[in-house]
Amino acid sequence: MKRKFSKILGVGLTLALLTSLLLMAAPVSANVSQPTVDLSDDDISATSTYTLSFRINDALVATNTITVTFPDDTDVAGAGVANITGVTYTSGIGYDSGNAATVTATPDTDDLTVEIKLNSFSNTPAGIGAMAYVQVVITGIINPTEPGAYTLKVQTSEEDTDVESESYDIEAPTVGGFVYVYNSSDILLATYGGKAGLIAAETAGRFTKEGYTIKVGPGTYELSQDLNISGKNLTLESADGAAFTTIYGRIGAGTRYGIYLATNKGITVDGFTIDDASIGVDIDSEDATVTNCVFTDADIAGVQIEAGGLNATVSDNVIEDCDSGIIFADMGAAQVDLDDVDITGNTITEANTQGAIVFGEGAWNVDITGNTITGNEVSGIYFADDGNDVAWQDITISGNTISLNEGDGIQIAEDDAPPTKLVITQNDILDNDDDGVIVAIWDAASDYIMFNNITGNDNSVINNDTSDDINALFNWWGTTDDDEFDEGGTGDIDVEPWLADTQEAVASGSKVAVDGVTSLDAKTAAGVKVSGVDDNTTTKEAAVISAAKYIANPEGALDDAIGFYDVYVALETGFNTTDVTAKLKFYDSAITTSSEANFWTGDFWAECSDQEARDGIIYVTITEDTLPALDELEETIFGVVAGEAVEEGLTAPAIQAPDIGEKDVVLKPTMAWGPVPDAIGYDFELADNTLFVLPIVRMTGDLGRLITPFYACIGTEELDYSTYYYWRVKAVSADAESEWSNGVFFTMAEPVEAIPPVVVQEAPTLPPITIEQPDIIMPAPQVVLPAETPITPSWIYVIIGVGAVLVIALIVLVVRTRRVA
Repeated sequence: MKRKFSKILGVGLTLALLTSLLLMAAPVSANVSQPTVDLSDDDISATSTYTLSFRINDALVATNTITVTFPDDTDVAGAGVANITGVTYTSGIGYDSGNAATVTATPDTDDLTVEIKLNSFSNTPAGIGAMAYVQVVITGIINPTEPGAYTLKVQTSEEDTDVESESYDIEAPTVGGFVYVYNSSDILLATYGGKAGLIAAETAGRFTKEGYTIKVGPGTYELSQDLNISGKNLTLESADGAAFTTIYGRIGAGTRYGIYLATNKGITVDGFTIDDASIGVDIDSEDATVTNCVFTDADIAGVQIEAGGLNATVSDNVIEDCDSGIIFADMGAAQVDLDDVDITGNTITEANTQGAIVFGEGAWNVDITGNTITGNEVSGIYFADDGNDVAWQDITISGNTISLNEGDGIQIAEDDAPPTKLVITQNDILDNDDDGVIVAIWDAASDYIMFNNITGNDNSVINNDTSDDINALFNWWGTTDDDEFDEGGTGDIDVEPWLADTQEAVASGSKVAVDGVTSLDAKTAAGVKVSGVDDNTTTKEAAVISAAKYIANPEGALDDAIGFYDVYVALETGFNTTDVTAKLKFYDSAITTSSEANFWTGDFWAECSDQEARDGIIYVTITEDTLPALDELEETIFGVVAGEAVEEGLTAPAIQAPDIGEKDVVLKPTMAWGPVPDAIGYDFELADNTLFVLPIVRMTGDLGRLITPFYACIGTEELDYSTYYYWRVKAVSADAESEWSNGVFFTMAEPVEAIPPVVVQEAPTLPPITIEQPDIIMPAPQVVLPAETPITPSWIYVIIGVGAVLVIALIVLVVRTRRVA
């Protein structure tokens, strides 16, 4: 009997043990699945009905509750649940589906909760089964007062934890505002309200008046027709900016203009979001300005400039998710002089058809400066093949960031006429999926790509124009190695001289002028002026003049230097240098009458043969017979260095070590300079940027100033590998100080540790053989981290404890059974 009982007990304990182990292995579930939230009204501050849907894991019966916790700024005081449709559910384990449950809703305004007590059910047996889908409808909730993404939480009385819902959006309502009309004397004449307020103002003829200002209050405005503005010097502006003032384009067939600027001069559009129009703003009038706007979902372009759009300014707009950002179009068959159109400070993203900026037809005198053109599905700037003999002329693309586009950075397609006087300068053309610049047609006499950073693209520059070379001088390509330079196409690309680093690291400023120029005023940009490059006998001029100021000495050492400049002059073919006198002027506050100018011959610095120094400026005259000569400027990089400078009795220290621009400098270098007579100390700074923002070392002031003409990095002060560092020093006396002297160097590359050779002794009488082992670089193992483990509920530990007791009991039972046997 004992044996039989023991067997039964053993089987029972084994089953219990297996059950507990299965429970231990089973995944831990939340009490409900993640709820979804649907609102009858998603406007801020609106009274809304919330419909929640989720699945429960544990059955619910009468007196059980469902608690909903709402986010901050929600008003639950008026919450209620309709008795008939408040809670419905599908069938679950042990219970059929039910049409409804009668409930009681109790709001708590302090905790922002609504407790829903389940009173009775329409199904038999009465209750909601496990794994059933439940829908809860709560009325009378007042939405938060601020737009944004929100979540709420749901919990049943059968569990101790709540579950956060999916995100739902609360939005500002689309309410029409008020349109205020002021005359040229700034007197309020009329007010129009509602979503049709702008169309009402247009119907009343307000947009045809001279000097009027139309101020548009916050709200949403719908256009039943194109909004035409033709009043001279009329301003259409929002009161609170584009974030609060939206204009929706008209609905209907054909080209749907948001705003059309026609006929008269001086129209301004300022501060709107213009959505869902074929063209957000069409400019066909002179001296128009479109600024501070947001353009979205335009199926042609955010902004279009037509033949009448002379002297237009398109500035500081955001253009996103439009077929094209800005288009030059409908110029006609003749050349059109747009007279200094400025496209500046705009951000263009997600253009998806032609390009972010598209030259659909010819255009003259256009400046594209300071724009961010990134993340587009097409090329950044696109010169299209329009099929017309219409020229692109005098176009400057400068200071833009053109990056991460799926097409090319800049694409110049095949056309009947090449662009002339096209200058691409000081841009960051980076990491585009296709080429940095691709050229199908080019004018080598007038078009230049200079002083840009062009890196990370599929190719740097592609020349598919077999007739002309591409002039791409003074750019940073990410390398200075001929073998690593990435170019292609059927034509040649002139890339040397090139920059040794990014244009920002090399030059503090630069400027370019091209095609038929006799002078260049770059005093502000680079501290240089060039004049008089004019062929007096054959009317030839310069094809290009450029100037830059270097941050540090780009060539061999030059004592007592206070400034380095670059002047490049390419003369037109057939230029006669006889009797031509060109004047170069270099500006620096440290220049005095004792200063002198030198030029780099290619091997050493030499004194300019015809020069005159004054305080703050030094003149260098260039003729056929001077050193350097006029016809040498195209063949030689022309660097001018101002000589000795004295500031209030103290000479600037002469840099001694490391040499300016020196490579492979150790990580703990010593920076040295020549001692300065009468100096009592030296202010010193070391930084990893040219502006010396947050310098690594600053030894200045009476307590920090150095008294020796050197600074050594010692102790724990160690610089990074393969990095440019900039340092400067100036002499200080009791009542004066000199100008800063600047140095720059590049630290050594991180060494690769070699594996020591293996020595093999073949026989006692033979010399050992040394086998050099190759450097083996083992890849780091790929570590896959396990998914985040949820916090184990307390009941799991209870099951583990019970299982442990059962295991012990089973062992005892087995021992006892064997003894009985």
